[in-house]
Amino acid sequence: MKKKSIFIYPSPHATTGGNNPYIKDLSDALEDYYIIINKKKTSGFKLFSFIPKLIKCDYFFFNWIESISSKKYGTIKYHLAFCFLYLIKRFNKKIIWTHHNKQPHNKNTYKTKKLSNWLINNVHLIITHTTASKPILEKINPKAPILFFFHPIKPLSKLISSRKESHSSYDILIWGSMTPYKGLIEFLKYVKKEKTMQELKIKVIGKFINKDFYSRAKEIACKNTEITDTFIKNDDLYQLHKSSEYILFPYSGNSVLNSGALIDSLVYGSKIIGPNIGAFHDLEKENIIFTYNSYSEIKDILTKQTQTDTNNTEKFKSEHTWSIFASKLYDNLNNKGI
Repeated sequence: MKKKSIFIYPSPHATTGGNNPYIKDLSDALEDYYIIINKKKTSGFKLFSFIPKLIKCDYFFFNWIESISSKKYGTIKYHLAFCFLYLIKRFNKKIIWTHHNKQPHNKNTYKTKKLSNWLINNVHLIITHTTASKPILEKINPKAPILFFFHPIKPLSKLISSRKESHSSYDILIWGSMTPYKGLIEFLKYVKKEKTMQELKIKVIGKFINKDFYSRAKEIACKNTEITDTFIKNDDLYQLHKSSEYILFPYSGNSVLNSGALIDSLVYGSKIIGPNIGAFHDLEKENIIFTYNSYSEIKDILTKQTQTDTNNTEKFKSEHTWSIFASKLYDNLNNKGI
C-alpha cells in the first residue's frame, strides 16, 4: 500500500541545534508510516512551505500553532494561519493537532483563544499527552476527537554516548530552559525564607531566557544554590542526574500540562518531584514520581525518602515509546477512516 503524506508544523528541521527535539522525534517516528512532505529544509516563513504541497498532501499535523500570534510579525502570521487552515478544510484534507498545554506559556490573548477554539472544533484528531487535557477540550467541544497517549519516551541510549562516574552531589537539580512560567524565582524566594530549605545543596542549570532573568535568580539564590546559565549537552545532563538526589520541577504557571524535561528525567531513572498537575499528576498516580500541591510539601518528600515503583516505571517507559505512539496514531486514523 502506498504511503500517505503528512505535513508537520513546525517543520522537522527547525528544532535541531539545541532546541525542543519533540518535532524531530515525531517526524522520525512517523516516517515508518508516512511520507514527511516537509522533511527537507525550506527558506522563508515555514507556513508558506505547505502551499505547493496542499493538493497532494493527506494530513497536516500542527503543534503549538495556537501561539503563532506571539511570534515576530505575529498578527500577520495569525491571519495567515487562519487562511491556511480554512484552505486545508476547503480541500478536504485532514488536520491533526496536539494539545500540549492549557494555553500558550507567554500570553493567552484573544487571538490565541480564538485559534485554539477553532482547532478544538474543526480538526479531525486531537492528540493529548495527559488526561488533564480532556476536560479542557470537552468543555469547548463535548465531541472533540481525542487520542490520548502519554508523551512518548526515547530510550536512554539515544540520550547519552557514555557513562562516566560522578563525584559531585546535589540534593536537588533544577534543569532545562529557564523561563518565568517554570517557577524558578518563586521557588528561590521560598528557599530564602525557609531555613530548613537553605541547608539543601541545589543546582540550577539551563539557558536563561535573558540576562535580566539570570541576574534576578542569582540575586535571590542562597549560598548553597549554584546557578549556571548554559545549554546542557546530553552526556553532561546524564552526569548531573546521576549526581543529584532529586530532580525538581518548581513550575508555578497556570499554562503547564506537559514537560519535555520531565520525560528526559524519567528516562534517566531519576527521582522526580513536580507540581500536582497534568502529566506530573498522571505519573504520580502510577507511583512513578512525587508531586506537591505547594512548595511546603517538598521538604517532607525529601525527608521521608519514600520510593517509587521501579518495575512499574520500566514497564511504563517500554509501553510509551515514540514507535508505539506512531503505530497507535496510524491505526487510529485508519480505523476511523480519517
